[in-house]
Amino acid sequence: MSMHEKKLRDELYKWRDATAKTDMAEYEDFGGDILMHYRIVERIVELAHAQKLNTVQDIQEHANWCWAQQYGTAVLALVQKYCPKPVTVPSSPFTTVPLETGRRQQDKSIPAHSDSHSTSTRRPRAPPVCGACGLIGHRKNSPLCQNKPQERFAA
Repeated sequence: MSMHEKKLRDELYKWRDATAKTDMAEYEDFGGDILMHYRIVERIVELAHAQKLNTVQDIQEHANWCWAQQYGTAVLALVQKYCPKPVTVPSSPFTTVPLETGRRQQDKSIPAHSDSHSTSTRRPRAPPVCGACGLIGHRKNSPLCQNKPQERFAA
């Protein structure tokens, strides 16, 4: 959980407790949970992290919070304050093509993408060796093994 999300969670708890105290004073024994259960708070923080809260309807649909119609705008304001959507920069055609610099530009015989991880240099797996008979090509539990103990069933 990032620092922004922790701050959002803390502010949601503060808002929940203050709102429950003023709007639902007759239920003060229940505390802030009467307005917004801690699971709803955690779900709203998860949804804010995933950038899935844009409207009050999103809160009601994804968090299944019964008070979303009445208090959703206040919650959305907190979400937008502490977990704002990232600003998207329009892509430029100049940033999508890698520039050739240095030695690759001078020597065209070097491939443009010569990463050692891109080509597989794994050794082939050795064939299995039987632990019972010592032959190559099967294991001791294989039906191909001459020395495999025969299973005997009691009738």
